[in-house]
Amino acid sequence: MAHASSRDVAHGHVAQDKYRTWKMIGGIVCMNLHEFLAKELLAAKGVAIPRGSVCYDPLEALIAARKLKTDRVVLKAQVHSGGRGKAGGVALVPVDDNIRVKASEILNRKLVTNQTGPQGKPVSALLVEEVLPIDQEIYLGVVLD
Repeated sequence: MAHASSRDVAHGHVAQDKYRTWKMIGGIVCMNLHEFLAKELLAAKGVAIPRGSVCYDPLEALIAARKLKTDRVVLKAQVHSGGRGKAGGVALVPVDDNIRVKASEILNRKLVTNQTGPQGKPVSALLVEEVLPIDQEIYLGVVLD
């Protein structure tokens, strides 16, 4: 947590670190995870997830893509918001040196979606994953009590 206590969250403040956000909603402390963290949790429980890794700069994205030994990868901005694809935060790209250009375009910018509002959210992390065929797209939300 970024210099915020549970007391701060309880009093209506939003607390966050690089990958998670905590906030109080209806008397309950809620936490948002980036996609790559959620996938790590699922994989730890045996759920099959695409191969990939989180990166913080364009060269790291190129190296990660080459390690996947595939022709194309998907680059995904890691921000707490839906609509990343429509806002330019998701890209299917061939694995070549141009991946650095596309990664640069996504990283270090503000991604503006319907959920972020006009101020947007900064993109400092990128998930680089293998491209898999999509039979069905499912969105998941989990509430623990």
